[in-house]
Amino acid sequence: MPEPLLNISVIYMLHCHTVIRDMTGTTVEIADVLKKRLGVLLIVFAIGTAAGFPMTDMVLQHIIEHVKPAGASIIYLTPLEVVMLKLKMAIVCGVLLALIAIIYFIYKAVAKRSEIRIRRSSVVVTAIFATVLFGSGVLYAYFLLPLFLDYLYQSAASTGAVATYSISEFISFVILIATVFGLSFELPLAMTVLVRSGLVRYHTFIEYRRQAYLGLLIAAAFFTPPDVFSQIIIAVPLAILYEISLFVVRFTGGDGG
Repeated sequence: MPEPLLNISVIYMLHCHTVIRDMTGTTVEIADVLKKRLGVLLIVFAIGTAAGFPMTDMVLQHIIEHVKPAGASIIYLTPLEVVMLKLKMAIVCGVLLALIAIIYFIYKAVAKRSEIRIRRSSVVVTAIFATVLFGSGVLYAYFLLPLFLDYLYQSAASTGAVATYSISEFISFVILIATVFGLSFELPLAMTVLVRSGLVRYHTFIEYRRQAYLGLLIAAAFFTPPDVFSQIIIAVPLAILYEISLFVVRFTGGDGG
């Protein structure tokens, strides 16, 4: 092997070794911090769960009134079904609040390492954008779900079927779809972070656009009934979101290399 190539290979291997060592050290430090803060996280989780439980009645009532197709019925199948559903929803609130605390502790642990520089302003801006994007996705699902469920109801009613939904299954489906759209709307931020950090090239997203569309269609088929119209309702907005993400990445300076 020529000496210049050999030198480059050695430098690259040393760089990889340093990166792996730093990542390992950071991971161990994060695990240690979270272990020390376990009591705090449990308290935060308990506070979130306790605060969320009283609000479940209002949330359930609003979801049913806004999303349930006219003519459909909501029932409960077991004596504890509604109580357990409320408890699960309250636990989700506790987990979300604890997750915020975990992210904060991870940020503090990473920022303490001299090798890694993270500006507080960047973290705050990223957190704000992530929250806004997730909320936008949930809001989109909020307006889409009544139309989508009404279509499914009319399709089933045309066969003579009577729509009777279990409250647990119905609410779980609504929350699942809202969460999927909330996470999907994080795509512009995720792609921007990947490109600006150098982990993925902008042109890679362009090159694999067709594969991305296929993946979105498969994802839509997973969360919808097996008919083309339902899949289009879910897949088309995701495809548009992918194109918006490409524009955002390019606009924020991710069109290089």
